[in-house]
Amino acid sequence: MSIENRNTPIDLAIVIFIITLFLMLVLPSLSTSIDKFFRGSPEESEFRREDIGDLLVKNLTFNSKEEIFNWVKSLETPGRLFGSAYSSPRVAHSISGGHIPPGSEAFVYVGTLFDEEFQGISFNVFIIRIWPQPPIILYEKAFNSTPFKVSYDLPDDEDTIYGIFVYAFNDSEVVDILKSLIVVPVQEVKARMILDREVYRLGDTLTLTIVNDGPTYILTGYFYRLFKWNGSSWIEVPPPDKTFVSVGILVKPGNSWSQQILLENLEPGRYKIVKTVDGEGTDITLNLEAVFTIEG
Repeated sequence: MSIENRNTPIDLAIVIFIITLFLMLVLPSLSTSIDKFFRGSPEESEFRREDIGDLLVKNLTFNSKEEIFNWVKSLETPGRLFGSAYSSPRVAHSISGGHIPPGSEAFVYVGTLFDEEFQGISFNVFIIRIWPQPPIILYEKAFNSTPFKVSYDLPDDEDTIYGIFVYAFNDSEVVDILKSLIVVPVQEVKARMILDREVYRLGDTLTLTIVNDGPTYILTGYFYRLFKWNGSSWIEVPPPDKTFVSVGILVKPGNSWSQQILLENLEPGRYKIVKTVDGEGTDITLNLEAVFTIEG
């Protein structure tokens, strides 16, 4: 006796419908959850804790440095432990970030957890080179108690971006995420200072402009020094501005910044104005100079 197994068109249609529904709803939501989880969303996803490093690397793929900076701006974390814009931190911590020279120290510090709500929390710390691509894990370690500190000397490479990630776990649940970005720029500074005119009269307003012609951010401010030519050498004289606003000005590569100075309480003659710029993330400092004349 033989039994035939025949699928009717209706049965096949139901199976195809179920498979299609699964592909449309379940898989995309799982992929989105994992992607958002590692790119900063507090959403949870199912994974083995020992695989978190591989998942991080998988989700840190970018086509440009600009994509990385935009990603950092959009980062969101739960904030339950390390705090956020809307909540205070529950544990003392510090983490390195920003623009720094090659070979600098990258560090993470997490203080002692006293809050009973977070007893039993453990941590995974990663230092990853994000740019140039592909991403590479440089440091990885698990900590089962606090306090702890991580200190890692970065390579001597320039034009590099690193990410520091600290994941706080309670068993398999992610309690919070601490993240930071480190930029090691090209160790080169090109900048110049230009004046709107060469000759002024007392009471005129001088406009100076600092132009960043290099590949690195430069840092300057409102402070300047003024020198007067005495016929044989430059002698420093009091500037017309008696006080200066203590504000740092960051000028992007390819951009410029202008400052206005009212020329008063000065004698006619030839002057030189000097301003200092520092390469952000470098040990390079430049003194920019421009010469002008004040007529009586």
